[in-house]
Amino acid sequence: MNVQSDNPGGVVSSLCAWRPVLQGRRGERLARLKSILVAVVLSPCLLLCSPSVRAQNPRARFPEPVPVPVPAPRPEDGVAPEGPQKYYVDITQYGAQSGGGFDNTAAILAAANAVCAMGPIRGMFPVLFIPPGAWLVHQPQLPSTDPAITLPCTLEIDGSGESFVGAHFFQMAHGSTILDSPGQNPNAAPTIAAFGSVVMRNLIVTGHNQAVGARGAPLIFENVCLGVDHTGMPENTALRVSDSIFLWYTHGCLSTRDPDDPLALLTGDVIPDSGFSAVGAVYFSDLITEGGGFKYIQRGPTGAPPGNWVFRNIVMETAPDLFEITQECSDCSNWIFANLEFDNVQASDSACDTCAVVNMNAVEGILSGVSIRHSNAGRQIRAITVTAGRLGGHEIDNCQTYCAEAVVDGQGNPIWSYTNRVTLSGGKKTLTFAPVLFIWGPPICVVNDETTINGANVTTTETSMTISGGPSDVVDYLCSSLPWTPGR
Repeated sequence: MNVQSDNPGGVVSSLCAWRPVLQGRRGERLARLKSILVAVVLSPCLLLCSPSVRAQNPRARFPEPVPVPVPAPRPEDGVAPEGPQKYYVDITQYGAQSGGGFDNTAAILAAANAVCAMGPIRGMFPVLFIPPGAWLVHQPQLPSTDPAITLPCTLEIDGSGESFVGAHFFQMAHGSTILDSPGQNPNAAPTIAAFGSVVMRNLIVTGHNQAVGARGAPLIFENVCLGVDHTGMPENTALRVSDSIFLWYTHGCLSTRDPDDPLALLTGDVIPDSGFSAVGAVYFSDLITEGGGFKYIQRGPTGAPPGNWVFRNIVMETAPDLFEITQECSDCSNWIFANLEFDNVQASDSACDTCAVVNMNAVEGILSGVSIRHSNAGRQIRAITVTAGRLGGHEIDNCQTYCAEAVVDGQGNPIWSYTNRVTLSGGKKTLTFAPVLFIWGPPICVVNDETTINGANVTTTETSMTISGGPSDVVDYLCSSLPWTPGR
């Protein structure tokens, strides 16, 4: 079997297909979003509603592994060669059958094992190929804790190569879909589990409790949609990642059935001999989502701090807090989440009045280096809520249209800000910094008395600032954190 690809080197067609989705009018965008995500979540019904689908089919005999070469572009075709050709191992060579009630779990595992056993071919590792169609797998039943499919090695998985975003997303003929049949007593394990590097492209995975669970580096998802049902089981999420550095998820979709279920749950776990208890270098961009928000949980002491996360160009339907940071450890005092950026992340149809773009809710944690631009969440347009823990340097872009501005505590009260206007009472006003934290010492502040020229003074300590002047003077202040210098 020869598999042809017009773009074997990447997902250029996907990138182009996304522009209309992100640039269209708001009403059209939301209508498309709903139709896309509802179709993805409900798509298992297309295959799972008849008794024949639930039947266990005999396993096919699998042939010897034979890689399928995909020719590189030729100059005479008007496309310059981009390097050596790739070799694809097609799951149908190992007995997989699309449609109907056939259980493809064993066939997909056999094809994955074949890829792992081959090693590089002409310097290129083979790619596990999922052809266009809907491929049914069966979720293991309790008391088993096994995933439906555990990838046996570092692996690259590629779907049909067609762009299925936008109007084509829910048309099964234009994409490659893995559907998980839960059965009568399913466990909570992911449909696909990866313990090492994984690259996944051009694929839909509709799971039960979790679609994909991964631990390793790097983790790359391009033009991928993950969706799950609302199960009430632990860690009900579309994407589950722990103890990893470098996660790249672009040009795709994430869906849960309930706003309380996080779209992606990332955790710094206590795993023996892992050497790393955090998730760092994370990039989510150009996505549409439905359901909950993103969530990070710190569960053990960090060797290296989590952070360097970016969320960019994302449309989120029904999300509460867009990103929540929490902890479940009692021995990780003063752990730091460093560097977090939100750029053009928009929430729609949220039922939450008090939700924020970022909810810092880790009692012993320190969140530092936050930048929020042209983003919004909830109905009160909060940028950051410090429910628990402390907040270091942060920057909020007060954009001209509907976007987040407020930085508040867990009760909704405004917290100390770098610039503000205050009215003195009895010639004095003291402002407490907490929960805002300054690592290198108190900030440098200047004041401008609007009532009496040169009539105000300011002093700062590690925990507060005091402005003094006339009995009821109105005073503006502006503060800046001390810059870091070597040896400080």
